[in-house]
Amino acid sequence: MADDVEVKKVGDDSKIEVLVNDKPVVLEGARQTGASVKKATIDQGLRIAEHFVLSVELKDGKTKAVGDDEKIVVRAGERFLAVEKDIEVEVWVNDKPVVLRGVRQTGASIKQAAITEGVRIDEDFVLSIELGGGRTKLVGDDDEVVVRAGERFLAIENDDNS
Repeated sequence: MADDVEVKKVGDDSKIEVLVNDKPVVLEGARQTGASVKKATIDQGLRIAEHFVLSVELKDGKTKAVGDDEKIVVRAGERFLAVEKDIEVEVWVNDKPVVLRGVRQTGASIKQAAITEGVRIDEDFVLSIELGGGRTKLVGDDDEVVVRAGERFLAIENDDNS
């Protein structure tokens, strides 16, 4: 999110430019819902549909799903992702391809899909997402993430003996 970016104003109307799927979208005012962000995106010619899942990118690089009726306050420069709800998404777990059903996943569901597809891990392994540059971020079993095709995850044995 871009907390330090000022809201763009034109006349008396507050217009805020955000990014949806890396494309600029101008919203009328800071107070929005998931449905209003998707509608503005569609009205401005981006190829998404009302049934797509909308997520907002958080400061730590994770995403948070935004429900259609959920009220949000948007900031200029904020980044959103809109993807088809029930598509198959191929990710990588321990350098093995894993096909996930739907973009909304939890750490537990990613590990379970990997196990089902023959990746040699167990449900109690620690899962992290590769962020690039040698950096990773832990994904807890109950953490909800919106996955993108090609994302890479690492599942390692939990060596906590406490």
